Amino acid sequence: MMIEEFVLSPGTQVKFFADVNASVARSIKSTELMAESSKVMASMGFDGLLSSWYPNSSTEFKFSISDDSGLSYSTSERLWIMFDNTAATAYNLKLSIGLWSEVNALDNTPATSPVPEPATYGMMLAGLALVAGMARRKRAG
Repeated sequence: MMIEEFVLSPGTQVKFFADVNASVARSIKSTELMAESSKVMASMGFDGLLSSWYPNSSTEFKFSISDDSGLSYSTSERLWIMFDNTAATAYNLKLSIGLWSEVNALDNTPATSPVPEPATYGMMLAGLALVAGMARRKRAG
């Protein structure tokens, strides 16, 4: 999302801060059959400018809760970005901040093939016997 658009005059500097507070919670503990993972990401930057133009900044934040962690985790981070206009002309800058979250669930339950019950086999044999009896009657008749 674009936060602010402004003009930076020659020989001036701008610095922005953003405090990111994130929490991740899972509904189940990881087992061999079920696993959940969560990830939160945030970034900030000036649209249209390369990140190498402001190398002394903290502009990305990522954290995740892995499969062997507990059920919840919280953290905080301060993102900051600075741009020093050393050019002879003004810069038209647009500050953008992005926030993402991602949750994945993996079900490793083995697939089972259906096995018929003994009564199903009995019904199938009775049906075959009836068909065989009918065929025998037609031949004899």
